[in-house]
Amino acid sequence: MDIGPSDSLLCSGNTIVLNAGTDFSSYLWQDGSTLPTFQVTSPGLYYVTVVSVCGTIYSDTITVSPAPPVSISIGPDRTKCNNDTLQLNAPTGFLNYVWGNNYNINSLQGQSVIVNPLVDTLYFVKAEKTPGCFGYDTIRVYVDHSAPIYLGADTSICANESLTLNPGSAGFTNYLWNTGAISNQLTVNIPGVYSVTATAANGCKSYDTLELRAVYPLPVVSLNKNTGLCKGESRVLIAGQYSNYLWHDGSTNATFTVNTTGTYYVVEM
Repeated sequence: MDIGPSDSLLCSGNTIVLNAGTDFSSYLWQDGSTLPTFQVTSPGLYYVTVVSVCGTIYSDTITVSPAPPVSISIGPDRTKCNNDTLQLNAPTGFLNYVWGNNYNINSLQGQSVIVNPLVDTLYFVKAEKTPGCFGYDTIRVYVDHSAPIYLGADTSICANESLTLNPGSAGFTNYLWNTGAISNQLTVNIPGVYSVTATAANGCKSYDTLELRAVYPLPVVSLNKNTGLCKGESRVLIAGQYSNYLWHDGSTNATFTVNTTGTYYVVEM
């Protein structure tokens, strides 16, 4: 009769079932219980005395020792910036993995997970080394931030104009434009896509892009240059097809009717 190996190990929170068999007429365990089996939930000395149907007495003893802690490491604390992601990796050699907490994490199972916390967050893993025996580790992810950048909405300008792009200076220590410039502002007058990456003192980076869609040519105004006007007649000055007009008298129509001599002009936009 054998209730188990003499050097059994018990993991924390686990249970070992000692089984004296079913071929005996009576059982007596160290705590006075009389079932064929006994559940061990803590280390210690366990024994049983049994009596066969023929009256023969048998006994067996087992020492259950605490299993050593299961070692596992998912690395030192980490630091990330803004909306960056991090991959957390547990070592190989475990039966399964359970992760927490359930905040901006792509999975709660598997050897590796991707996290994207927006604030400082503690993550942990529980890994099963052998059935019922687990290792635990935690890691804190610190989140640094840099100020957002907004260069403005995509736009167009007119000839002889320029556009100054300003990402701001909220804690940034250097700038890099896609043109190669490293100034804190960039003045442009050629259509194209312009972007900047600004780095804060903590190493975090902010990014934005603006498209200068077009540089429109200036309107060319050509009013009727005939300087003569007969008495009692009038003449209609046509400024052309544009979006806005401003005449000498403040009117804003596309045409202006002249019935007296004088100087007339229009600004088109």
